[in-house]
Amino acid sequence: MVIILIVVLIINLSARFKTQRARAESQGIGINFTMINAPLSDSSEWRWRAELKATNHLNETIPVQFGVYWCKNSSGVRGEDISQPCAPDLSPDDFLETLIFENKQLKIENRIDEINHPSVACGRVQVDIGWLNGILGGDIYDTGISCEQTPQTTTTPLPTQYQQPTISPQNLPQSPSQSNNQGVLDTLSCIFIGQCTGLLSLDQNQTPEILDYSIQIRDTNIIPTTDKQKLITSSWPKAKIEYWGYIIQRSKDAGWNPAFVLTLWAEETGGSAKTKTQAGGAGDCTKCSNGHLGCAVNEIQTIDQSLNCLFKNFSQFNNDQFPQFMQRYAGEEKIGEFINNPNFPKGIKDWYFKLTTR
Repeated sequence: MVIILIVVLIINLSARFKTQRARAESQGIGINFTMINAPLSDSSEWRWRAELKATNHLNETIPVQFGVYWCKNSSGVRGEDISQPCAPDLSPDDFLETLIFENKQLKIENRIDEINHPSVACGRVQVDIGWLNGILGGDIYDTGISCEQTPQTTTTPLPTQYQQPTISPQNLPQSPSQSNNQGVLDTLSCIFIGQCTGLLSLDQNQTPEILDYSIQIRDTNIIPTTDKQKLITSSWPKAKIEYWGYIIQRSKDAGWNPAFVLTLWAEETGGSAKTKTQAGGAGDCTKCSNGHLGCAVNEIQTIDQSLNCLFKNFSQFNNDQFPQFMQRYAGEEKIGEFINNPNFPKGIKDWYFKLTTR
């Protein structure tokens, strides 16, 4: 009898997930997820291909909720498996942790994007996007390894009780500005145009931040004094300040403004405080950066490799092309306007002024 009840429960949960998705697709919007890369670790990222197809609401911007959930049990077979849902309310007995749960603004148009989130070393993960009591799209990936069978998993996160991964009509965000509009990726680490996700981005009607200043990015004579180091350590006590002199010398040798490269270092990772320890950072973070400057975000990079990445991939920009540099670095579509990364120009301006008083 117990086995029969368990089977019935699994069928009901699976049917509920599919019913919610069907309800959303009846609105003429659907998102199909496909796993691109799923490294089994607790220090990397998983990458999904997200294909948005729509016949209704085209070019509208709607409020959605993006959820990524982690459960401990596994079927023993690695791969995508829609039959075993994972969410606080769908599988409470083996639910481990909510990796992401955020309100977003989704512009409806037919396109394909990429979504990243923290990786796991065991169990299974469900990713979904919900709207109006329905699921626009979702998928479950099974690692093939139960967390209880993984020796390196020394602690099990306590279950966190989050709301359902769908928006109820009475709980809609009042306006785009009241939603969490940060992209799924760390938007300050989006370097190359097209690398950042466009699926969960700002409302396109929102007024963008405007670039209202310029920096001589290739002036090798602008070098902050050593007393400026304390400005970084006061904000980030675990900053790897021993990289200070190395960054200055490497910048001069490569024909870059040392103060500007130090600004990127401070802005992107808090002076490597928010960089993974295996990359030479302090690891003072929940979700750490793979590198030190936000270049090639999917690669583990030492400070030397991060500097090489910056100098090589942005060598075409000169002092007169600061707006173009900032556009590409931030992954924006228009020069001088910051929609995906609205805080980026102010962050760079503030840190550069602190380090140079210019």
